Amino acid sequence: MQIEELIQNLHEQSITQIWRKAEVLYSAKENITSLLEYMIIVFYELLKKQNKVSYIKAVELTEEAKQRILANSNYDMSIDNLLLNLSETLRS
Repeated sequence: MQIEELIQNLHEQSITQIWRKAEVLYSAKENITSLLEYMIIVFYELLKKQNKVSYIKAVELTEEAKQRILANSNYDMSIDNLLLNLSETLRS
């Protein structure tokens, strides 16, 4: 799935490459809460396998983005912010 591929590449690619490949998130306004919840599940699965603290922070960032979107924040800006923060978190 595109989400899993996106998550796997977050720590390897530049933020501009990530934004280009994240079309699935930008075009999913109607289903974004489901996609973000799926991302949280993927991060939990990675946490179980690799036991990295950065995955806990990734879950928190994804949940914050979901709450911002539900509170009618700017959609594209919320996704941009999420991807930037996830990229920084997962690189460390």
